[in-house]
Amino acid sequence: MSEITVSLSEDAQAFVDRKVAEGGYGTVVEYLHALLEQEQAKQQLRDLLQEGIDSGDSGMSHDEVMERMRQQGKSPNILRSVPNATPRSSTSSSCAIVQLRDSPT
Repeated sequence: MSEITVSLSEDAQAFVDRKVAEGGYGTVVEYLHALLEQEQAKQQLRDLLQEGIDSGDSGMSHDEVMERMRQQGKSPNILRSVPNATPRSSTSSSCAIVQLRDSPT
């Protein structure tokens, strides 16, 4: 494991200290690890969304996609595997909006 030294302004240090205390983190390192995990999950989701966009339209309806996922033994609710992701209803029944939210404090 490598080690990094970070210099923070007084305001930034105060912010981090508050987040550690409010978020129930034991140490600043735990808080920073959580931030990195969240950022990695967000990037993974961005990459998956871009991959889907780049793949083009499958020509299948939402119901057909969900049925295919069930047949393949995949959970239609893939958001369970994305930390801090919550599906929200949209105006269209054929799509879902994903909102990444901060960890509860």
